[in-house]
Order: sequence, then C-alpha cells, then structure tokens
Amino acid sequence: MIYALLETSDLFGAYMAVSPSLNWGNGALLKRAEEFFRGRPSLYKFLFIANESNPGGRNEKAIRNFIQILEVHSPKGFEWECKWYARADHMNLPIKSIPDGLDMIFPGFIQNRQN
Repeated sequence: MIYALLETSDLFGAYMAVSPSLNWGNGALLKRAEEFFRGRPSLYKFLFIANESNPGGRNEKAIRNFIQILEVHSPKGFEWECKWYARADHMNLPIKSIPDGLDMIFPGFIQNRQN
C-alpha cells in the first residue's frame, strides 16, 4: 500500500500498510518515498503502518528508515501512525492490526462490546 500511496496518492484518503516490504530493490521504495514527500507542500491523507515487533527482523531497519523519512519530510496535512505488535508475525499481524487501523481511519468504527 505504500507503493500505491506513492504512485496513486489521489486514489484514497487513507492507506494501511501491514508488514510492508520496504527493503526490496536496494532501497528503491525508500528513495521514491523521500522524493515523493519532499516534493509536496501538502498532502491531506492518512497512513497506518503495522509491523511485527521483532528486533532485527527482516524489515525492521527499512521501516525505521521510512519512519525517519516521514518525520523529516511529511507534508502539511499528512497524518501517519506506526504501531509495532509484540508476539506477532507476518502471518497473524493482519488479524491484530487491521481493526486498529480501521479505528484510526474511522474513529469509533470498532466499538467496545462490553455491556
């Protein structure tokens, strides 16, 4: 979904990237992201990033580099959130993170079912 944001940012108002693969192509996507965000004075979109909390994992360094790009180059109006999930892996992360992402995009979407 990060690729979709960078290439078709007018398509959606919000994007969710669950365990995104940002380390392919010798950092090509990270370079593209830096160019994209640096070149925009404003971008009224939301991005939710979820990743398994696995220090030294397959994608941790690339995601931390992406976060650094967002911290330095986020345009006006661009909101983003990154959440790390303990005891999660690439296969069960969607089950854990998608409800959180939807709740951030649509506040109140996930209701407290305690009566």
